Amino acid sequence: MELFRGVDRIRYMDDNDKLLSTRVVQVHDLTAWVSELTDGQLRDRLRRLAALGRQTTAALVAHLCELDNRRLYAEFGFESLFSYCVRELGFSDAAAYRRISAARLAAALPGVIQLLADGRIHLEALTLVRPHLTAENSARVLASIEHKSRKEVEKIVAELAPKADRPDRVRSLSPERTSFSFTVSAAVAARIEEAMDLIKATRLEEVIEAAVDALLNAKRPKVRTRAMPRGVTRRRRIPRRVRSIVWFRDGGRCTFVGKDGEGCQAARYLEFDHIRPWALGGRSDDPENIRLLCRTHNQLAARKIFGEAAVGPRNAGVGGQTLVDKSSSPDRA
Repeated sequence: MELFRGVDRIRYMDDNDKLLSTRVVQVHDLTAWVSELTDGQLRDRLRRLAALGRQTTAALVAHLCELDNRRLYAEFGFESLFSYCVRELGFSDAAAYRRISAARLAAALPGVIQLLADGRIHLEALTLVRPHLTAENSARVLASIEHKSRKEVEKIVAELAPKADRPDRVRSLSPERTSFSFTVSAAVAARIEEAMDLIKATRLEEVIEAAVDALLNAKRPKVRTRAMPRGVTRRRRIPRRVRSIVWFRDGGRCTFVGKDGEGCQAARYLEFDHIRPWALGGRSDDPENIRLLCRTHNQLAARKIFGEAAVGPRNAGVGGQTLVDKSSSPDRA
């Protein structure tokens, strides 16, 4: 299988050494060439390239394992295998460390090479579990981390080598910033993760701020506010009752289904979308007109109806006023 030919040309070939393209593409023309692909061709190429990348990584790890066994890096003038990987092969420190870790694990467990080639286990997973593998548990642990994300593998490692709770710590970093460190139970951690999903948070700070605000608002004396005017028959805002119905009906996940019938099922960055847009007369008080979509597919739906120019930049609304709802849970206004 060949991907690179020379230093300035790329040729695509499949597993049977058949050309995916009859064209030998100049590297500086690659972006323009890729832009000519159909959606199906692009997806197919990406799958093939990802498979090629996994097989190349597995082969590289196998070669590093043998080079390490022979200690050839010393013959080549390098003080360590790490130095060889960084200086000779051009890997970053982190990339070199992960590949060396996999190579040394493969020396004891050769089956790791096939797991990498098949894409069942990634390098980062091997790096995380390697210090905790034994002759007795290696088969079980490697099976448990197949097709797992880094976050899932970290939980498995925590089961293999649990650590004691750390004491709470508050540390001032600057006049404006403070660092908090504390240990929570698995149940609390799960609720924090759920809260992050609900409010589309990317940092724990956002969850803590929202939780503290909610607590203070609940405990502070109530202030009576002016009632909303009556007689309005059609509003853009989706009522809490409708949000709750839609949220539980859709299972708290994006309902978008792609061309090949594969559902998105994203559980983060969810938004309530008007199936018939509010701007075109769609109702906000009818659950049948509301669905859950992730932000990506909400904006995709808007672009298909209103056009790229109307929706504007990828992450922006229309003239400062979005056409899609940004609520992310039945309890968010």
